[in-house]
Amino acid sequence: MNFTTTKEYVLESEEISKLLEEIREESEEDVKEESEEDVKEESEEDIKEESEEDIKEESEEDIKEESEEDIDEEDIKEENKKYNGNYFLKDMIYEDEHKKLFKTDARDFIPVINIWAQQRQISKEHIKKLEKEVISKKHFKGNMKLLRDKDNNCRLIDGQHRYHALKNIMEKDSKFNIYLILEIYETDSFDSDKSIEIFKEVNNCLNVELNDLPDKQSINLLKELIDFFPKMIKDVKEGKRVNSPCINKRILYNQLKKYFTYSKCDYKNILKQIVETNNKYGMRGRNGFKKSTVKQYEKAKKKGFYLGLDKDFIWVNKLDW
Repeated sequence: MNFTTTKEYVLESEEISKLLEEIREESEEDVKEESEEDVKEESEEDIKEESEEDIKEESEEDIKEESEEDIDEEDIKEENKKYNGNYFLKDMIYEDEHKKLFKTDARDFIPVINIWAQQRQISKEHIKKLEKEVISKKHFKGNMKLLRDKDNNCRLIDGQHRYHALKNIMEKDSKFNIYLILEIYETDSFDSDKSIEIFKEVNNCLNVELNDLPDKQSINLLKELIDFFPKMIKDVKEGKRVNSPCINKRILYNQLKKYFTYSKCDYKNILKQIVETNNKYGMRGRNGFKKSTVKQYEKAKKKGFYLGLDKDFIWVNKLDW
């Protein structure tokens, strides 16, 4: 091989190397661009897929929530119909021919139950003692006993001190709650002889004095008055206010019982006197009830019941017992 040929060979070899280097660089650049493009496309694809997945999940969640809302409305209607306002009676644990037992808790029971209007007077000292006991032991001994009438209304006939103790605690502590056992006795009416007998039976093991027992004369008189003046003598939840000219049934019962305990007067005679007194009150005119508002007076006039405008029950004292 001569020098010229060798030189040409070297040049060709250098050119080839240079060309190969350029090809390699171009190849790497292409690979890099393709790689970046792939990454970009994959990233956009992932974002798209994730976005579509999110939209799908949100859509499914919306459908689920709407479905749950529809179900909740239907459930509420069914529950209201099923429990008829007495949600605390949802869990019956025992039944025989005399009574039914239900398990509930204080949060479901205490805020809604009414105390029987013929219940005995409460002892504040006993209530305070029970408050300390239940806070310490987290439970009460014995069942809470109730009457239930034909319309599914309930009244507490045994356990009113425990009721007040729990109510006082719950009003100060929203987290407080305990389980209770309710003992239900069926009756035709809260003012019937059957209800009085049930009260006596469920309290026969307690230290109940004669004055603690329901007064039949007062109960019969109240029944007559309620029929004679519809919706004016109200049986309301303990502590709830009754607006004049309406009268709180429980307060009136205690007023009447106080006199019947020592009087031999028949309730029908007292009923006649009460009606006559109401008639006299009706002749006083607006100026005869200056302590009452115009609205109260107008309602009394419309209903023909004026005794409720006398907020201190002075008319009861004036009856001939």
